[in-house]
Amino acid sequence: MEDEAAAATRQKLMAADEVYVYKIPPMKGAGGHRADDWDLANPLQTCNLVVEMSGNTLYLEFMHEGTLFAQSKMVLDKEKHLSISHFIQDVVDSSRYFAIKIQGVGGKEATIGFGFRDREKATDLRESLQYFRKSVDRESEAQTMLPSVSIPVLEQGEKIHVNLHGKSTISKTKTQPEKTGKVPVPLLLKKPPPPAGDK
Repeated sequence: MEDEAAAATRQKLMAADEVYVYKIPPMKGAGGHRADDWDLANPLQTCNLVVEMSGNTLYLEFMHEGTLFAQSKMVLDKEKHLSISHFIQDVVDSSRYFAIKIQGVGGKEATIGFGFRDREKATDLRESLQYFRKSVDRESEAQTMLPSVSIPVLEQGEKIHVNLHGKSTISKTKTQPEKTGKVPVPLLLKKPPPPAGDK
């Protein structure tokens, strides 16, 4: 279960008040999911949807009357070759409906369908997914570009002096070999969420 500290770092990307959730059959062949096969007039549940991101993880939470009905936790992992399409896919016959993998107890996955009454909300979701993917890509590129900076490791009794000309000197109270360690320089990337609605 996610702890409070992790939950506090989430960035809200979008929300929708009316989302129809469906139990869906397996795909017929490799052509993709079709919403026409879902009995659209009889959804499994009508929910609210909240989409939030934290680092390389995206959360789609389907809420019903204030209770979590289903959750999809998307973790983009290049080593495992997991992309957004591993978790969520457009259907082939509508712009309003999607098939998505949700996680249950013990990490078991199941695929459900969901859709929106308004196409604008479907567009908002696609923009949120694109923003999330680009944010993860930017963060990954930034990490590979971080320089390694050598800084002195002070021994007991040593003092460091910093002047205003950008140079630092270390005065040693005893003769000891200098040790260095390499630490990464953190880079914080903060981007605003995508705009809502069609452009």
